Amino acid sequence: MDKVIDYKNEDSTAHISVTIEQADVNNRYEKLLKEYLKDAQMPGFRKGHVPRSVFEKKYEEALSGETANKLIEESLEESLTGLEREVVRFSQPQVIAADTLNKDQKFSFTLKVEVMPQVEIKGIESVSAPLYEITVSEADIEAELQRLQEQNAFIVNRNDVVVSGNILDINYVELDENGKEIDGSARQNFVFTIGNDQNLYDLDDDVLGMKAGESKVITKTFAEDYKHAELAGRKVSLKITINSVKERNLPELDDEFAQDINAKYQTINDLKQDIKEKFVENSLEIARGRRCDEILQELAKSNTFPIPEGLILADVEQRFSQLARQMNISEEQLVNMIGGSAAGLIEQWRPESEVSVRHRLILSSIMQAENISVGEDEFSQSAEKTAKKYNSSVDDLTKQVGEGNFKAYIEEQVKTEKTLALLSDKAGKGTAIQLTLEEFHNLDKQEK
Repeated sequence: MDKVIDYKNEDSTAHISVTIEQADVNNRYEKLLKEYLKDAQMPGFRKGHVPRSVFEKKYEEALSGETANKLIEESLEESLTGLEREVVRFSQPQVIAADTLNKDQKFSFTLKVEVMPQVEIKGIESVSAPLYEITVSEADIEAELQRLQEQNAFIVNRNDVVVSGNILDINYVELDENGKEIDGSARQNFVFTIGNDQNLYDLDDDVLGMKAGESKVITKTFAEDYKHAELAGRKVSLKITINSVKERNLPELDDEFAQDINAKYQTINDLKQDIKEKFVENSLEIARGRRCDEILQELAKSNTFPIPEGLILADVEQRFSQLARQMNISEEQLVNMIGGSAAGLIEQWRPESEVSVRHRLILSSIMQAENISVGEDEFSQSAEKTAKKYNSSVDDLTKQVGEGNFKAYIEEQVKTEKTLALLSDKAGKGTAIQLTLEEFHNLDKQEK
């Protein structure tokens, strides 16, 4: 088999022209013909005894067409190996040209496949972004203490009407215009806290005043700019049943509370100091992350390149799967729930996915151009930090996800962090912006 590869930079594809030798064409034709003749049945002949000439005369065109398809299919893997540029895994090769097969001649066809774009990033030094300086206040520490207090609250049944802060266990299902339940939209034992913005349909105000065992039907019309795109602009009827109502009894914020959080704390002041140190460390990281996001946005404007459709589809699929997992439902149920289609979701989420993919490609290009590598100490430190984040050990995480997967994850994480640090150092320094941690989080919320 011979092949000629022509890379098309304008749409980041490769056109692969493949030629299969006549002997291989004939062998595949003969193999297929033999398979059919073994069980062939035609009027006047016993099963499996139809003469070759008779069978070929009747089915020659079909045999040639199927042989061509078999040759393309069976040579696909070899056709896609040895390319200088990586094939986009989520995309499917397309046959854009093929000869009419003649078993006595060579057979040629051309594949079109998406490949990773050639990205060369220029002008890093010419872009600039603000330097965010985030200060940790006493209010930030108190807010974290309250979060820990909520997290360690005692949960008890509430024999009264629902009020803000209660924990509800509910069943719900969407209804059509005739009041009938829509298949796939039902959710059993969905648990959320009133006031925490944890539910898709924004039900907090709708269930206030209800009691355990009570049911009702509500109709809501969501704004065109509703936070969940799958519900934006829709009118939805829901039947809601309250299974249980619970409330939190908060523990006292004292030395005993600190010791319950972790034995390393002796007093509540020890806990506060540790919170402050972690917040200071994290604030440096999120400030740099914000600066790098803005630098990437500027680089994306000045460095244009095609993005393969397969990469966008893969990103959308990942977002879709993640949303389904977060809601603890199947992807099919999610599609039914939002009343749309997978194709519709792709179009809704495409702009955000395209930005995400473009930024990743920019980072990858810089990573390769700067030959970013991972040292042993860097790997060990990152592995320990990751294990600590998940309250685990490096050995346990390695066993859970597999040694190869864990190694690849840590290496990619370190490379990305080093590339972002390099990006921040090389880009121009904009105006310094001083914010409290709360102000920074509010800034993010306003933009979203």
